[in-house]
Amino acid sequence: MRRFQIFLLAIMLLSAQQAGAQKGLRVYDVFEGDVVAKDNMVVNIIKGERLAPYKLRYFRSLKFKCSEEERRRIEERVVADMKQAEDLEMERKGDSHDSWLYYAMMTLPPLGKSSGNGIRHWYLCYQCVPTKNAFLITLVFMEGNATMKEMRRAFNKAGRSTNKIVTKK
Repeated sequence: MRRFQIFLLAIMLLSAQQAGAQKGLRVYDVFEGDVVAKDNMVVNIIKGERLAPYKLRYFRSLKFKCSEEERRRIEERVVADMKQAEDLEMERKGDSHDSWLYYAMMTLPPLGKSSGNGIRHWYLCYQCVPTKNAFLITLVFMEGNATMKEMRRAFNKAGRSTNKIVTKK
């Protein structure tokens, strides 16, 4: 019985550490449901051996529809996190008066507890697609040791160049 309790405690601690992995990022509150309610999100979490071929240890994605105001608040946080990026790709859509961040993929240095456990990078991916009455947002956080080139290959973005900010209108 004692072993089982220790095992459960270890699982809970490991899960709490992974769930809070994004804590050093401005988008953390989006993952926590503070900008868009969690009830309106599709959440996927993958960890362990299934990610090994991609040189990743942890994958967490959110997909949801949001209002213009929520989109602006989320974009503000993503742009703030871009300032820490070691490697960045991005694309904006719309005209010069009314543009929005359509796509961003960045490599970030790991913060907090992640920095001491062999993790070389955090990755943040963002996509925002306008729909008839809302915006469809996909936000992905990952931890691992892949390079941006390997990430592009894994996520089929081989046509984009590294270390450049790509702006298309």
